[in-house]
Amino acid sequence: MSAGRAERVLMGHLCDEEALQILVREGLPEHLIPTEALRSIYLYALDYFKRSGGAKAPSVEALKEVYGVILDDFEVDIDTEPDDSIEWAVDALKSGWIYSNVQEINKALATDIASAVTPEDRIEVLNAHTTELVTLSHEVARASTRIDVREGLDSRVSAYERRSAEQGVFYGSTLGFPEIDAHTNGIHPGELAIVAGGPKAGKSWAMAKIALEEWRRGRATWLVTLENSVEMTIDRLACLAAMVDYRAFQHGTLSPEHLERLMEVRRAFAESDVPLHVSQPELGRRAFESICAEAQTYGVDSMLIDQLTFIELGGDGRRPKHERIGDALHRLKGIITTARKPLSCILAHQINREGVKAADKVGYLEMYHLAESAEVERTADWVFGLYATRSDKEAGLLRWQTLASRREDIKNWEMTWQVAVGNLRVRSEWELAA
Repeated sequence: MSAGRAERVLMGHLCDEEALQILVREGLPEHLIPTEALRSIYLYALDYFKRSGGAKAPSVEALKEVYGVILDDFEVDIDTEPDDSIEWAVDALKSGWIYSNVQEINKALATDIASAVTPEDRIEVLNAHTTELVTLSHEVARASTRIDVREGLDSRVSAYERRSAEQGVFYGSTLGFPEIDAHTNGIHPGELAIVAGGPKAGKSWAMAKIALEEWRRGRATWLVTLENSVEMTIDRLACLAAMVDYRAFQHGTLSPEHLERLMEVRRAFAESDVPLHVSQPELGRRAFESICAEAQTYGVDSMLIDQLTFIELGGDGRRPKHERIGDALHRLKGIITTARKPLSCILAHQINREGVKAADKVGYLEMYHLAESAEVERTADWVFGLYATRSDKEAGLLRWQTLASRREDIKNWEMTWQVAVGNLRVRSEWELAA
């Protein structure tokens, strides 16, 4: 793929309004154009288009009058419509720029790895170069999403009409609990939902339950388990799907009836066209950027990450942890929102023991009980909390609280928790005591 050819195709489209609209939408930084002299022509056309309010491209005559000498020197023909599309030119220039830069990063990576002394040094090198690659990907991402309300409102009203006609059909990911999903109307593409709870509060079981219900809805799902092993997570998914005792499954003592249920579940997964991926990235690949990139590769609809505590934050390790977590969450939100296929993301988060003690004093969770609560509240679209008092635990109950929401009012639910199976079910709506 010739960069020179891509440049000439780009130049040939600069007098076309539709092509310039595509360039503004897709985003093409001028430094991705290899020939410096041609960058000025590109910037001139883009500026002309923007100053016209996105309504007019410069004429062929105007470009020739100002840049005729440069066009002749580089044998660029703008009188004839190019054989290739503007989309092809943008993709070719971005691909060429990525290829050359990745080569440079790979050379530097090989040198730095060779000079690293300890495994920790090598991981630090890998993280640094991963950050470079992520920055590289941002360079070639779409510039922005801009919609004229005069046009955009029509599609939004159509979306409403679709939702109205499809009552009970949720947009985006669900949490797997009909009562809660009816309240949220789903975790929409581009939204970040956080499910927080103390140690052994049922977070991993809840994430497995959500992933299973997403798969049952026919949505390709990516479940990242950073605390428990992949094998343990699949065991839990199997027991939840078959509604059999997890401990008996581990000990090989399932009843014949329950074993048959398990076999039915195995057959259902084997015959399904819908994937449910369980992933545990290696050290050095546990940053949100790496996780999202892998998920996007497989074209999934929903992404679940268990849990924030084990995410590699990157950045300057000398900065306070809460700042680095805040930065990481903002990057995650940006990725899932601006990806070519926006993702719903559900992220488990640990409440530390001090937060649990504070909750025990009042009998319920509050936002400030969460670690890094300010960063979480600023970034997340939904924050849910899982909490149980001692008497709740003895009675097999769990509370699912809404701690923060950008879209709906605050509601809380009391749930039954079948500990043997790991299954959670809403029993009733629950209100905080006044």
